Amino acid sequence: MGTQETIAATVTEAISEATATIGDNSRHAYIDLAVVLAPEWLSDNMEAGYGDRRKRGGELMAANLRFLAANPDGIKDDETQGRASAFARQLGDEIKSLDTARMESGAPIRQATGIVNSWWAALIDPLKNARAGVMSHIDKYAKDRADAARKTAEEEAQRKREEAANLAAMAERSGDVATMDRAIEAEQAAEDMHAAAAASPAALSRVRGDLGTTTSLRTRWSWAEDPATGGLMALVRAVAAGTQPSNLLVPNKAILDALARDKNSRSIIPGIRWVSEQRAVVR
Repeated sequence: MGTQETIAATVTEAISEATATIGDNSRHAYIDLAVVLAPEWLSDNMEAGYGDRRKRGGELMAANLRFLAANPDGIKDDETQGRASAFARQLGDEIKSLDTARMESGAPIRQATGIVNSWWAALIDPLKNARAGVMSHIDKYAKDRADAARKTAEEEAQRKREEAANLAAMAERSGDVATMDRAIEAEQAAEDMHAAAAASPAALSRVRGDLGTTTSLRTRWSWAEDPATGGLMALVRAVAAGTQPSNLLVPNKAILDALARDKNSRSIIPGIRWVSEQRAVVR
């Protein structure tokens, strides 16, 4: 038995086992979709079901070659225009017919894909929601920890600066070298705590768990409109003045296309001109 026959036999056997137990989940056998949808078998199956459509396509492509050979310089008269229009309609009809067949043949696969995705989503989505809930608590603690660590470091830096100032004053009055050394040490400690307070959120929030995990804050930048500085209109003015690049403003192509198609909506828009283009239509 050849490879294709073996694949077909395997697929038939798998489908037979599954259909024999439909409705009885306790007896239902798992079907390996990699077998059922094996590329080799699926390609052969498409050929068996729709291969005869190649004949009409081949005939039309041969006619197209004859048309191009007969009109190397394009269409020159009404008679040829009429024949070309009829040929274009034949091509269009065949394209529509093939596309309909394509959609019909792929419908079971799209339906199966939806079922597979829904089945897995029922398992995955609750876990995603659970993780999102846990991560919200982790996120809050990390932010609170970073804020608390920064505040503690800032307070300690301030305390050490005050201590250093007091010790320096004492040393100046007494001339005691040891006291001056303590003042210098306190000042250095204040600098160290100031540096600790200026550490990144990631460093201030980092926690290493007993099970090998490490948690820290990650900074990600995005943008938001700022009404206090004039909002998006301020950006428009900046682009118009040439102080910001024009690619910061992207035209809404869908809306402009809709306005162009509606003759009653083609109002004057600065920077936009309406462009017409004529193309032949075959009915």
